[in-house]
Amino acid sequence: MAGGVLVGIAVGGWYLVQAKAERAAVIELARQEAPGAPTSLVAYLDRHPDDAEIAELLVACHLRVKTPFSEFEPHLDRLCALRPNDPDPLRTRAALKARNGRPEEAVADGLRALELAPDDHETRRLVAGAAAEAGQFDVAIRETRQLLESSPLPKAEIGAMLVKVYLLAKDVRQAEETLDACFPASQSGVDGLALRAQVVQAAGRHAEAVLLLRTLADSSPEYRQFALFRLAQSQTALGREDDARRSLDELEKLKARARIIVDAAQQPDDLAAQLRAAEVLLADGKAGEAAALLERAIFRIGKDPKAVRLLAVAYRKLDRPDLAAEWERTVEQ
Repeated sequence: MAGGVLVGIAVGGWYLVQAKAERAAVIELARQEAPGAPTSLVAYLDRHPDDAEIAELLVACHLRVKTPFSEFEPHLDRLCALRPNDPDPLRTRAALKARNGRPEEAVADGLRALELAPDDHETRRLVAGAAAEAGQFDVAIRETRQLLESSPLPKAEIGAMLVKVYLLAKDVRQAEETLDACFPASQSGVDGLALRAQVVQAAGRHAEAVLLLRTLADSSPEYRQFALFRLAQSQTALGREDDARRSLDELEKLKARARIIVDAAQQPDDLAAQLRAAEVLLADGKAGEAAALLERAIFRIGKDPKAVRLLAVAYRKLDRPDLAAEWERTVEQ
């Protein structure tokens, strides 16, 4: 009888040693980022479904290789269930759900993570953005205001976020009050100007909006398309149909120029596309971008004389006559 007990203990001990060895091997595969690590982790987790560390390693593997969320979501769900008091899996799931068009679920996970880690300002910002997208404006406003009052995140960025949430909630008065507090008209740059134009337009003050939007369109390439589209809206509201049509024509020309740049990026071996894009960039005062584009084109396609001459023009605009002359000499040779 005693012998049987000893044999049973010995066998059980052997299995325990084997299980530990298998677990250690699977963990090592994951840490070495071996190609077969996810498969080994899944197989081990199927036999040991309560092993939170293995579940965490499996999720980390999928995140590292950018596996589609739908393919590893059950493993992340298991990790969240195994570690209900750990905010990390919850904040990861919240971010992935927000990124995959599920803002309501992202808010729920994010709020739970915030209960566990109230000073997690990045998760609070994620919750505020997801709540605004989900139409949960009370939550979005509450969380954004808390960020504005207590987080070290850039105040201008969070203030702009709060203005936009108020606009989405159609609370124009609060949007304007927040705007004045965070972006005083005397101190605001183009970002503040763009926000002020949106608020003024939402308030129905279209004559004022026209002035702001025209200034924005003329002063900021980054906001030009946005400004022209909204400018046409306010001009239409004022009954200025001809002006609105001109603004829309200007917008279409701008979009056409932008498409030329996109086409060049998509057709790197098409010399004509590269030359058209370089001419547009030079005309728009973007000599640095034009020079970079032309150098790439010459490297890929060869020293086309027109490309080299345009590159020389770009360098002269950049106040680099030495480089311009050097490239011009290559054409002469």
